[in-house]
Amino acid sequence: MHRHFAFYFSLFVLFASCETQIPDNKVVSSANPIMQDSVHESKSALTKTEMEFYLDSLGLVNVVSLDSSLRLDIRYSSDNNFVGKDLYGEFNSCYLQKDVAEKLVKAHSLLRSRFPYYRFLIFDGARPVSIQQMMWDSVALPPLI
Repeated sequence: MHRHFAFYFSLFVLFASCETQIPDNKVVSSANPIMQDSVHESKSALTKTEMEFYLDSLGLVNVVSLDSSLRLDIRYSSDNNFVGKDLYGEFNSCYLQKDVAEKLVKAHSLLRSRFPYYRFLIFDGARPVSIQQMMWDSVALPPLI
């Protein structure tokens, strides 16, 4: 039983760490309203942010649209992260490459069939390079000698 849990946990870590590099010429700048600090409000399933439309255009998939039992805690859409500030604004979804999203859903289904009360909790997905740079810039590293 513990061996299976370790397998599913490993899958979760693998999928949770997958990123899609979004080119800088397509990033959402800090001047864009979806990247500004905002109060997170519940939005209807029909309302999409500019970022979600952009990620859709890249062929990425919102994993919750494939399996609504997945749980999200998108940490960079709040101040509960190592940077200490909201980097995503109103964007609060997990987009992945289609094949990765489908494999995540399959692994989640296998987990739920064996342990019905367990669910994957996803902290992040595709991330623009500009957000990655903001994270890197927030880390105080000593200068290279």
